[in-house]
Amino acid sequence: MDVEDVRTIGRRLRQIRKSRGKSLAVIAGLAGMSKSQLDRIERGEVALDKLSEIVALANALQVAPSDLMRLPVPAPANGHTDSTTEAVRLALDAIDADRLDGSVLPVAVLRDQVARIHAQRRTCQFAEVASDLPTLIRNLHTTLATGADHGQLLDLAVYLHVHVTRLWLVRVVAPDDLVRRTVFLARRLAQQRDEVTTRYGRVQRGRHAAGRGSVRAGTDRARLADGATGYRRHRRSGVPAHHVPRPSRRPGGAAG
Repeated sequence: MDVEDVRTIGRRLRQIRKSRGKSLAVIAGLAGMSKSQLDRIERGEVALDKLSEIVALANALQVAPSDLMRLPVPAPANGHTDSTTEAVRLALDAIDADRLDGSVLPVAVLRDQVARIHAQRRTCQFAEVASDLPTLIRNLHTTLATGADHGQLLDLAVYLHVHVTRLWLVRVVAPDDLVRRTVFLARRLAQQRDEVTTRYGRVQRGRHAAGRGSVRAGTDRARLADGATGYRRHRRSGVPAHHVPRPSRRPGGAAG
C-alpha cells in the first residue's frame, strides 16, 4: 500500500466516522485501540493493513470492511465541491463581518428553499446542494439582518446549518475548521432564538398582567361611580352625608 492509498483510506475512515457523529474516543474504544492510534490512521501516518483492525473498525462504524477500504474514496473532492466549500467559507466570513450581499426574501420563500435543499441532501443529491447552498446561506442571513420575522428566520437558519450545511461539509470532508465554524454559528443562532422566545414570553405575561390591572381599575371606577351617584341622590333627599351607604369592596356584597 503506497503513501497516497494510506492517506486516502485515512480520509475515508474519518469521513465515515464523522457521518456517524462519533468521536475518535468512542470509535477507538469500540475497536479496541487507542485514540492516538486511530487519529494517526485517519491522518495517514499509519497504514490500516491488519485484518483484525480493519474488521474491528468496520464493526465499530457499522460498515462492511470493503466499504472501509474501498479505493478511491467516493465523492468527496472535485472542482465543483471545492468551489462550493470555498463559497460557504466566504459566506460565513460575510456573516461574521456583517457584510452580507444576498437578497431579502419572504419567509415563506426561504422556508420552501430550506425544505428543498434539505430533501436534496437526504436523497444524496449532493451536486444540487452544492449549487444552491452558498446563495441560500447569504439570502437567509441577509433577510435575517433586516430584523423582520426574527424568530421564524432564526429557526430556519438553525435548521439549515444543523441539518444541511454541517452535514454537507462533513460529507465532502471539508476542513475541520469550517465544520466547527458552522457548528458555532448554529449554536449562536439557537441562543439568539431562545432569547427572542424568552422576551416574547415576558411581553405576553406583561400584557396579561396589564390586562388584569385594567379590569380591576375599571371595576373600581364603576364602584366609585355607583357610590358617587348614591351620594348625590341622598344629598338631594336631605339625608346626612354620614348616612350615605358606601359601595362594597366585594362584587355583589351588601353596601355598608
